Amino acid sequence: MTASQKKSHGAAEDDEAPVLVDPEPEGHDVVDEINEAEAHHESEAPTQTPEERERELLDHIQRLAAEFDNYRKKNANEFSRGRERGLAEAVEALLPALDSMDLAEQAMVAGGDGAALRQGFEAVLKQLNACLGGLGLERVDARTGEELDPNVHEVLMAEPNDEVEPGKILGVYQKGYRLNGRLLRAAKVRVAKQP
Repeated sequence: MTASQKKSHGAAEDDEAPVLVDPEPEGHDVVDEINEAEAHHESEAPTQTPEERERELLDHIQRLAAEFDNYRKKNANEFSRGRERGLAEAVEALLPALDSMDLAEQAMVAGGDGAALRQGFEAVLKQLNACLGGLGLERVDARTGEELDPNVHEVLMAEPNDEVEPGKILGVYQKGYRLNGRLLRAAKVRVAKQP
């Protein structure tokens, strides 16, 4: 029996001073520790029947399964709450643009002139861009005459063109967007090809 085993079992077979042992000596292995514990368990409890050992192990497995299930549920709840908080922040940031849209609708119903409606539309668009930019949204560049980048551009149509180099963008059907550097949607473009 080692000094640490004597101390843990209250055994004092001889009056030697306790030996201080480095908690993790070189070459210490968790597998060795488990093997020692099993050997100690077998030497200390030889009266345990296989059925008792089976019940003990089954109880231990059931407790571990319950702990894991609680851990899984806790993480799922935290993820859900985090998602709800993020969604609430995004919607809250969009509210000023929604308010402006309501004002524009009221102006249309009241018979507002075209210039005022255009200014209102531009103001709403500016608010939306500022709001979404604050949330990490940025547009993917896609301009007529630029070189096609297949990483951020999706070709919807390639048309023969003598005046423009093949692979150059001729038009943009739909803008693309990135969120915090991750591509959400590629820009949908029309490109030139050789006739």
